[in-house]
Amino acid sequence: MLTVDMDLPPGALLAPGGGDAAHMAAELGIVWFTAQTPECRVSDGRVKAIEAVGGGVVAQPVDGNAGNCRHMAANGSAYLSMTDRVACGFSADIGSVSDVLSFAVIFAAPNGPARTLAAVSAEGSRDYIALTQDAHDLTLARRNGAEIAITCPPSDRPALALARIDAEGLALAMADGPPVRVDDPAALPMGRVTGFIGCRRQRAGLYKTLGAGHFYDVAFMPGLNAFSPALDTLCSAMTTRVQEIGAHAV
Repeated sequence: MLTVDMDLPPGALLAPGGGDAAHMAAELGIVWFTAQTPECRVSDGRVKAIEAVGGGVVAQPVDGNAGNCRHMAANGSAYLSMTDRVACGFSADIGSVSDVLSFAVIFAAPNGPARTLAAVSAEGSRDYIALTQDAHDLTLARRNGAEIAITCPPSDRPALALARIDAEGLALAMADGPPVRVDDPAALPMGRVTGFIGCRRQRAGLYKTLGAGHFYDVAFMPGLNAFSPALDTLCSAMTTRVQEIGAHAV
């Protein structure tokens, strides 16, 4: 497993477009998508694609998303605005996984449940692990396996969800809270992995799993354990980002 023995300056990975942010994200293998421009490619207020910070990976609309995702902003904080039960999601090849995979989502859901926040699936597999938010809970679950549910804070304010999948199972936490885990040795997607934003598969359908979330940042971290002390500074910076967004109206 990759470990990081370095101090990351607060907010270093949360300043899209900055040279240091792009360099560090690339060095750590983080595939980090932000709603801010120029990474978020927008035409007539609709999101056409999202380039990862530092370049190299581009999230494209999934089937059925024909410009359905809107690009919005509130007091300087840009976000992807999804519509309930409408295909608004994106997918991207986030790289190879062999031992651990983490992902983080900064989101809000002031207009109803966000439902699917993010998901990951091994290339060619029908199985997936999805992170979901409803009115009361945040859930991390494998389609054909285990799941974890924790209490979700009021969804009208920005929040940070952190998930990890490894050879032992699933782990989930909100912001800087302690992770809750469940055993599922078959959960880890191996080989090339696809990451999904706001949905859980490429094909159109499963509309009941699509919600009305606001997405600020989604970071996929192949080879990294989000709950490792080596990433404490990164998680702290993400928490600071949530607080900064929360200081504005959603």
